[in-house]
Amino acid sequence: MKKILQWNWNRIGLIASLFLYVIILSLYVPSYSVHKWMLSPVEFFQRIYVVALLLIIIWLLILGIIWLIERKTKTPFGILPKLSWSFIASIVVLNLLSSSLPFVIGWDSSTHYFLTIKEIIENNYFRSGIYPYLTELVLGGIGKLVGFEATPTILLMSGVLVFLYGLQRWCQSLKITKQLSSILIVTLFMIPAVQFQFLRDIKLDILLTGIILLGVTAWYEKKYIKAAIFIGISPLIKITTLWFLGCFGLFLLVLWITKKDRKKIGLTLMILVIPLLCWGSWNIVRSDTKITTKNIVSLFIKGQKRDPKLNLKLPPSEGKEIQKIKSSTPKTKRPKRTGFSEEVERYGGWSHNPFKRFYTILTSKYIVNGGTYYTNLSVLWLWFFLVGLALPFYRDFKKQSQEHLWIYGTLVIGVFVWGYVGEGVAWYGFPILIPLMIMVCANLRSKIPSKILYTILGIPLFLGITTWMNYYDLRHIAVTMQWWKNPTIETKKSIESRFFRLEMEVGEFLNTNYREGDITWWVGTMVGIYVDQYDERMVKDDQLDRWTQMVHGRTNEEILRLLKQNNIRWFLVDNSTPGLEINRNGTLHQKYNAFKTFLEENTTIALENKKMRVYKLKD
Repeated sequence: MKKILQWNWNRIGLIASLFLYVIILSLYVPSYSVHKWMLSPVEFFQRIYVVALLLIIIWLLILGIIWLIERKTKTPFGILPKLSWSFIASIVVLNLLSSSLPFVIGWDSSTHYFLTIKEIIENNYFRSGIYPYLTELVLGGIGKLVGFEATPTILLMSGVLVFLYGLQRWCQSLKITKQLSSILIVTLFMIPAVQFQFLRDIKLDILLTGIILLGVTAWYEKKYIKAAIFIGISPLIKITTLWFLGCFGLFLLVLWITKKDRKKIGLTLMILVIPLLCWGSWNIVRSDTKITTKNIVSLFIKGQKRDPKLNLKLPPSEGKEIQKIKSSTPKTKRPKRTGFSEEVERYGGWSHNPFKRFYTILTSKYIVNGGTYYTNLSVLWLWFFLVGLALPFYRDFKKQSQEHLWIYGTLVIGVFVWGYVGEGVAWYGFPILIPLMIMVCANLRSKIPSKILYTILGIPLFLGITTWMNYYDLRHIAVTMQWWKNPTIETKKSIESRFFRLEMEVGEFLNTNYREGDITWWVGTMVGIYVDQYDERMVKDDQLDRWTQMVHGRTNEEILRLLKQNNIRWFLVDNSTPGLEINRNGTLHQKYNAFKTFLEENTTIALENKKMRVYKLKD
């Protein structure tokens, strides 16, 4: 009778779980078809059968190597772990074959990370932004020794290894079985947004997630000093992990107040905050800006920007006509900066309703700039989050250690922090969502049959593999082989021209036509990295906030005087700039249309291609 009841529970639970999963997928999968992430059978055989065949061949080769090691050492690894880890290894090999280039294809990486590495070494300064540049400093030192062209591959490999090791350690710490942890790790590894960072963009968030996984593992195991080191250095890689530093610091403070080994806790608190204090103090010291109560926090975290300093004060205007026009112009409020909303809120949407916001994040509803598979987090995390909210109602959840409860609370509340403060940007959420998925899985494994968990993990794994095959580009392998065969500056320029020919042409044009003191107004595009001393010669204004505020309340004549006064002679504009905004009547479209009208009336087109235009101010 007991076996019959157990059999019924397994079947009923499986059906109920799949029914819930189908409901969630019915909301989620349409975003796949809209963005063509999933392929029809015809497209599959036309486009990716070669990728699938290559993957299977490498997978079988790695399985054969593992089998030989297994026989020689007489140590059985288990079927599921062996299949999962060999599959991960085959994906890593193929990603390396596609991504080991002397530069990074992704947008942010090209402009923020790898150019910065060279700048740190050669120019002795750090650019401003949400990147305190600890990783870049380390990579810059390595690049000085082995060549800067090797740094993308070094970051790719270090990110993969730290990320996978962090996943494995967190699973071990939560006592998840080898079979379940292996399938869980491969599923998380194949999340499209994660794979995009390995295959294309190579952002620091993958490495950062590995560091956080090691940090929460040490926290859970009560190795507080080790946790303080990992969590303490994480904001120096990217300040999006300040949430963890604050929560772990509060946890230590509570321990210190309760008088539990105060000396050790005090030392741990010092280790936690010293790296950030040193970095922030150095940011302030190196800044030549007058420090005020308004800017001290910004300077502490980000340092000083190095954009050209503009003089926005006009001398007394000549002629009565201009004075007449100025006095007749109605005064209006200074326009608000909307660039942050236009750039970042397109990930999480504009609704403050949590259901609408997370539905927007889940389906990438507002992402309109090209192939949005890189924002896909997989339905898995939402399912785990919904189940995770119910976990405190289980009786045995109350029996967990205080570390378990603190980490769980940090992650669950962190999801909302990510959704609202981080606006649901996919890679910002990795350090929060991925540890949470594993933690919920660990809590669920004794509540529902393993078959149900495997089914839940299997569906996003299938979606992840098909998505990876869809955007894997076999042509990149030939390019990588060319670079590996002849790693010279000439080869690098030849390869780079295939990917960024138009950007390089514009950069060369601006360098050739540069006149001493010229300033270029830079709207979008990544051309800046091909312009000599771009940080001193270009005013970056991607969402046109600076332009809108500068021209507000000024006549056309005053704007022209202001531009000439600051030697602003060139305008570099990305044609797709308004494409960041889905609403054609939105603020970005309004700013762009006004800006374009001014350019059409007061400039001439000096250079044009399908991606961008260079305008020259009329003399």
